[in-house]
Amino acid sequence: MKDKIINELKKIKRTGIEKLIEWLESTDFFTAPASTRFHSNKNGGLAEHSWHVYTLLKEKNERFKLSLSEETVILTGLLHDCCKTNTYSANSKGKYPFIKDDPFPFGHGEKSVLLISKFIDLTVEECLMIRWHQSQGDYEWKRNIDEVSKITSAVMALVTADIEACAFLELTK
Repeated sequence: MKDKIINELKKIKRTGIEKLIEWLESTDFFTAPASTRFHSNKNGGLAEHSWHVYTLLKEKNERFKLSLSEETVILTGLLHDCCKTNTYSANSKGKYPFIKDDPFPFGHGEKSVLLISKFIDLTVEECLMIRWHQSQGDYEWKRNIDEVSKITSAVMALVTADIEACAFLELTK
């Protein structure tokens, strides 16, 4: 999974992409779970989830003729949850295999945008897609989705790709 993700990221031609890849490799992005008890709560689950979201977003971009650039699909699909890096640890005492202890609780989408932006410039559309990918799981969603949708309808493609990956490809039983 790591090689597949890095190969896609290397297609991006923006200044700083090499540093972003180096940062990802210095974190637990490729070995971390995607959640504590829901989807992909296993070692490597975050990378697996990211790949699923990316492939679903790529399909939606083609099917619905969203006109997202290849770079936008790669960045938003693969890195929408990079905020989860270095936040999970093994849980030997509880019901679930992992616990979350976020040393920088900055908000889910906002934190991913911030982390990526330390290395490369994101477009407004990419920022909005990543920021709002949690949809109704974000308490600000109802207040802002109309305005966000006026700027880009592509946010819904990432939202649904994320939901479909969790519900159909990664549901923990």
